[in-house]
Amino acid sequence: MLIGSPAQAQEPVITSYQSSSTLNGWPRSRAFDGVTGTIWSSFTHPNPGSAEWIAFWFAGFNNINYVRLKPRFDRANQALGFPVTFTIYNSNGAQWIASRKVVAMQRPYRNADIILTFPTAYCNGILIVATTLGDDKVGNYVFLLDEARAGYHPDFANKMVWIGSGVGTGQIEMRNIGARDFNPNHLARWHYDIRNPIIQPNSGTYRNIYTATSVKNGPGCYNVFFGGWDGSGTANDKVSLTVTLDKFKTFGPHVPVINNGSYIHVNNESAIKIGPNDWRMAYTTYANNGLNKPCYATSTNGVSWTPNTSNPAYLMTMSGYANWTKADVNGMNVIYHDGTQFHMYFGDFQNWPGVHHATSPNNINYTYAQKLLNDGVIVNDMKKFTVSGAPCYIWGYHTNGHRIYYSLGPNPSNAGIGVRTLFRNKGASDRYIVSCGFVQDGNKLIGCLFGAGAVSSLDQNRIFARWLQRMTLFSNASVRWGDTEESVGPDTTRVYMAAGQNVETGQIQIFAEDGTTLEYTSPLLTILAGDIWQSRY
Repeated sequence: MLIGSPAQAQEPVITSYQSSSTLNGWPRSRAFDGVTGTIWSSFTHPNPGSAEWIAFWFAGFNNINYVRLKPRFDRANQALGFPVTFTIYNSNGAQWIASRKVVAMQRPYRNADIILTFPTAYCNGILIVATTLGDDKVGNYVFLLDEARAGYHPDFANKMVWIGSGVGTGQIEMRNIGARDFNPNHLARWHYDIRNPIIQPNSGTYRNIYTATSVKNGPGCYNVFFGGWDGSGTANDKVSLTVTLDKFKTFGPHVPVINNGSYIHVNNESAIKIGPNDWRMAYTTYANNGLNKPCYATSTNGVSWTPNTSNPAYLMTMSGYANWTKADVNGMNVIYHDGTQFHMYFGDFQNWPGVHHATSPNNINYTYAQKLLNDGVIVNDMKKFTVSGAPCYIWGYHTNGHRIYYSLGPNPSNAGIGVRTLFRNKGASDRYIVSCGFVQDGNKLIGCLFGAGAVSSLDQNRIFARWLQRMTLFSNASVRWGDTEESVGPDTTRVYMAAGQNVETGQIQIFAEDGTTLEYTSPLLTILAGDIWQSRY
């Protein structure tokens, strides 16, 4: 009996078989007799480049999406004569069709079946053609098998699907494991994008970008606004735009949308889309008097803004807040629209610490409402979600340090009782975090774009990303991999294999964004370095 037969698997009876060659005394029937330790062997060869094959057929046509091969293992659990490069074919009754190719496979080193999955094929037979043979440790190259089977498991078609290979030595890629609907108790797994920084400033004299705000503008499409020196010739902040059409896989050219005009700097934009042709923005202006104040802008398409060159005529007003004229609102002017009115969340370095709240009918004339928090944090974003039918709001903060903070509240006037750490920096390159902007996809909080840099002068920042994702874990009796918290965009994560261990049979588990709630456990399967898997449940 083969080791580790996958539960719920359907393995049709093998009715006939053939091979390219058979070594005397090692008949091909031994690969299908269900007895461990009886071996089929091809002819032996003096070099690995000789081709050998083995094929088997069923009584009729069946859905097949994996083969299960038991190598011949020696006493040290090292496979003997298992092919290094081979292709698995399925038969449609008239021809052989390639299902999966394995290249430069490491010698299996555990006494476990090799369970290789592939897209479901309706077929009546399987052919395995080895083009690079494994050695038998006594100087011969040969194709040896203890047992061979093929079958169908519904999970390999519907829940945990192998879709290819090629992501790199020593790692596998897991796709479709992005965040589910927002859950305030599932905010633990913030995976660092290995491409970071994901947005670099244009080449030029001055390069320092950091305040990233993303607004969804279609399936997979986001307008990403950011401020700073985007390769500019002068050290004056401006607001720019780039667009991703493929959910943060790639970004288009950078387009300046608001120039500084009569101000020294314009930056720290907060942009929202409240209708098909109705975009609004608040952004920080820095004047010659040394004080920062928010201005507003409008757009019908999220690209062309009025004004596109800032001037004092577009300053927001504030009634009910003492000494607004002397307030220094530097990088803290977050706007939100609740369907009826606008809300702004701001801080004032002349009235520090605290996060303040104001409302407006038009995003121009604001009326002070109340102080939300006493914490000494810089507010950068706020998003609304629905949890069990009730609204839930999340605010994002930073302190120019090594952490992003958040708070949760039940309505736009209640930001909770205090801030908590959302995540901290990964390393030296993002040591000083100077902004944060949540990435929202409907009712999902899928990530955070943040400006950060390696120097305390805060003038060499780039835009980084962390993605809220479910945790992928691969394990068997000998290994446990998947705690690296690294990603490639909001839906894909990487699992790193230990050095020298590139062939493992075990199970993939998916945990919720809290990292502890188990959502799914796969059947037994074999992962190879470079595999790409997709969760579909």
